[in-house]
Amino acid sequence: MAVRHSGQKEEEAKPVSVALVVSELVVHHSGTATLTGGPPDADVVFQVSSVPPGGPQFVQTAHTDETGTASVEVVPPAVSNLAISVSHTVASVLAEATATVSGSPAPIELTLTALEPTEAVVGPPDSVTLVATGTGFDQNTRMSFGVFSAEEAEAGLGEEGEPKWEATTRMLSRTEVSIVISQGLFPNADPDVPVYVGGPDGARAGPLGFAFVEPPPEEIPEPPPEEENT
Repeated sequence: MAVRHSGQKEEEAKPVSVALVVSELVVHHSGTATLTGGPPDADVVFQVSSVPPGGPQFVQTAHTDETGTASVEVVPPAVSNLAISVSHTVASVLAEATATVSGSPAPIELTLTALEPTEAVVGPPDSVTLVATGTGFDQNTRMSFGVFSAEEAEAGLGEEGEPKWEATTRMLSRTEVSIVISQGLFPNADPDVPVYVGGPDGARAGPLGFAFVEPPPEEIPEPPPEEENT
């Protein structure tokens, strides 16, 4: 007679595989680094650094859910190769990955949205810094102040109606560029000096108008009233 065993040996728990998944990374665009299979309900530290070392890096803490999953946002500042690691403690690395950051899929559109200031008073040769705000600016962006007149075109200085590009344009940020103009070069009022921004590829945005205005009339003080003789 065969003996039947009532109990069976319990299956051993399969180990959870720890993985680090990195989405496609594009310069100046948001991507993600996701840890799976990590310790549940715990703080983990993501570290992102450039390869080779020396470039930008950041460290960010995230909290895993009950499945041991956690994510952080990665916004690469430049085209590069990245090394990404996740640690439970400083001395315990859970997972590592490498990623390559590609260039922007499309250039940022060149726009001109505002000028600061929008006007200046004609007269003495005081300098004023004119700041243009927009998008798509880089080190090659140029501002123009005014356009070539018919007389200037006849003199061979440029094509009539074309912007006067300023070689001294200064890039302040990816959204701001500036030039310095002298009010003394514009002795007369002009309500609409066209301002453009442009690049070496021929892209152009604008114009926005800048005004030179007459100074307010000087107030002539009234003479004091004459005293009445008593």
